[in-house]
Amino acid sequence: MTCSSVHDLELYRVIVEKYPANLITEDRWGALPLLYAFLGAAPAEIIQFLLDRYQSLYPGHVFNWMMMILTIGRTDAPNLLQVKQIHFPDQSIDWEYLLDEFSSPSHEHYSFGGLLFRKRMQLCLMYGMSTRVEALAFKVWRDYVTNMIQAATFDYSRDNLYIISRIQEKVAHFEDEPPKLKDIMTIF
Repeated sequence: MTCSSVHDLELYRVIVEKYPANLITEDRWGALPLLYAFLGAAPAEIIQFLLDRYQSLYPGHVFNWMMMILTIGRTDAPNLLQVKQIHFPDQSIDWEYLLDEFSSPSHEHYSFGGLLFRKRMQLCLMYGMSTRVEALAFKVWRDYVTNMIQAATFDYSRDNLYIISRIQEKVAHFEDEPPKLKDIMTIF
């Protein structure tokens, strides 16, 4: 039903009420209705309904975010990363793996256009490094890294690991600075 081009919220309500376990029943590819709702460009009210039902009926259910994000990354579907961050922030994702997977050139992964690829890479890097960036001691450093990510010129036809490693090195540099600054301050 979530793959359909016609969506009726009342029909969703009836089906979920009668068969709530279908929300967490994976198909043979490991996909859940939520993924198909994104792939099928379901209206926002349908996606919100599904998210509300997942959280109320199955609050402990852990999604296979890796599979869903890799699947979404291969299409022109809306970005699932924002949903994960907003609705399921405590569920983990192996960001290193995703960045490695998305950064290498591959016709298999990137059937979408260059600008969309660049935005997805920036978003993936931003989410993947958000904890480290937010922990930086100074706002100017956080802004610097954020600007580096937003200005990154990712291109689906080349290896992007250099760009990612340059940003990661800058974050590591900023993470190492506070102890050095503390040592300098104790001298004075």
